[in-house]
Order: sequence, then C-alpha cells, then structure tokens
Amino acid sequence: MTASLPLHKSLVVGATGFVGKVLCKQLQAESVHVRALIRKEQKGDWNEAVVADLENFQQQEAKIFEGIDTIYYLASIAHNKAPASEYQKINVDCCLAFAKSAIKNGVKRFIYVSSTKAMAEPGDQIADETFTAKPKDKYGLSKRQAEEGLLALSGFEHLVIVRPCLIYGAGVQGNLYTMMNMIANDMVPALPETNARRSMISVTDVARALIAVSKNPKANRQIYILTDDQPYSVNAIEKTMRQQLGKKSPRFKIPAFVFELAKNIPVASLVVEKLSKSALYSSHKIERELNWHPTQVFTQVLPEMVEAYRSGMES
Repeated sequence: MTASLPLHKSLVVGATGFVGKVLCKQLQAESVHVRALIRKEQKGDWNEAVVADLENFQQQEAKIFEGIDTIYYLASIAHNKAPASEYQKINVDCCLAFAKSAIKNGVKRFIYVSSTKAMAEPGDQIADETFTAKPKDKYGLSKRQAEEGLLALSGFEHLVIVRPCLIYGAGVQGNLYTMMNMIANDMVPALPETNARRSMISVTDVARALIAVSKNPKANRQIYILTDDQPYSVNAIEKTMRQQLGKKSPRFKIPAFVFELAKNIPVASLVVEKLSKSALYSSHKIERELNWHPTQVFTQVLPEMVEAYRSGMES
C-alpha cells in the first residue's frame, strides 16, 4: 500500500475562481492550512491571503512561499478573446516564472490545472492521455506550452498535470451559463437533433481529484484527464436545462440545414461547432492508477446550478 503524502500548508493560485473557491473549501475540510494568492483583498474560504499580481509576484516572494508544501496552480486567461501575446505572457511565462520561484523557495509539490483544450479536438474518438495531437487555438496552445515547460523543470519532488474537460457546478460561467441564460430568457429555439456528445465533470469532483493527485506518490509527473464518465448529448443538456428552468420546449426548432449554413458565418461558426461536434474524453487512467472515481453527474448538480443562476439574477 502506497503511503499518502501529507498536506500541511497549501497555496492556491486562482483561489477566487470557479474551481479555486471549491478547492479552498475542500482543503479546509481536510484540515489543510490554505494560503490564497489573490489580486485584491477579499474574504474567502482560506486561512490567510497574499495580495499580489502574477506579473510582479516577486515583490512578495517571501510571503507567498514561506512554509508552503503544495501549490495548486489554477490561474489563467481563457476563451480565446485576448491577443496571442497575452496568452503567452499570462498562461505560459507567468506560470513558469512562478514555478521556478517555487522551486527556489523550497516548495516540493506543484499541481497544475490545465485543460483538455491542451489537446486537439478528438473528433469522433474518445481521447485519453495517449492522444498527443496539439490544439490550434490560442488558449489550448498556451496550456500545452505551460505543461511542457513544467515537465522540463527539475526541482519539484511531486509534479502533476490535470486536464479537466467542461466543468459544471453552481456559479458556472462560460458556455453552460450562456446556454442557461438564453433558455431562461427565451432567447433560443430548440436545437436540431445532432450526434454531438461531450464529456463534462463537476467542479466538486475536480477539486477532489486535485487533492487526490497531490497526496498520491504514484501521480508524480503524470498527466490525468478528468471526466464524470458520462457522454452527454448536446440535445440532452438543452432539454434537461429547459425542464429544470421550467421552460417548455419551443415549437420552433432550428432546421438542420440552417445549422449547417451557420458554420460559414464567422460570428456563429464557433458556437455552432461546439454544438455540432463531439468532444469525448476518458478518465480511466486516474481511475485505474489512483483508484479515484467521480461522485456526481450533471443531472444531480443542475438544480444547484439553476438556483445559483436565479440568485445571481435577483442580486
């Protein structure tokens, strides 16, 4: 039986983000002292915080790293809206500079939260960690470069890269929030039936996995994909959201030929591609090697997502 690595004092970089908030709460539930690196003073589920920017964190280096045994690095910019140079600076250069400083200051463990976007879209196959094709988009390329840069470093006793797929949970933003908001406000007709299926995972299970890989010596220098093992059809996601929001399916459904034509319109092409193409991944490696398994599926968590969405609308 492999001995678990003890967690005493952890630093969460990106503690105010969607995953970071849940991770801090779960670490505290395991009696781990949590230090948060934040850009502006605010309260949260951590024991202490250091206010610093990743572009000039060196000014607070002693405060940031003192006594830390494990770093969870979740900070990045996403969604391909910034110039390529910004992705290089924030997602790659800042990450690697921070990791090098952590090594210099004696930190032993570094857990990097990447994304399945660090891989090319797998098309009709189910991709696992052996799928090595590189992405073409700015965000995915920056995450892949950060992964490769971290793996090229020496100095950490324990380094793990985790690639979650699309994450759901209360307070979600991005594509799932946009779909929920459009359905709630009757802004979208029913989608045509497609064969598109997507992998997802709950934010709670992502946080659980991050803690698991940080404690298990077998995870050292490994890359793990995270999913909840359920292939979700885009149509099923839409229909389930409508039901939970108390919205009837509209009589008008987007004709399939209109959906196809929209692929040629620059403004709509990216959205249509996400809704019409599959992106399936396998988390069998982490399940097999670390005996980690997801505990939630989308339908269980959706009521919490809708409640959080409505609370946000009312506030």
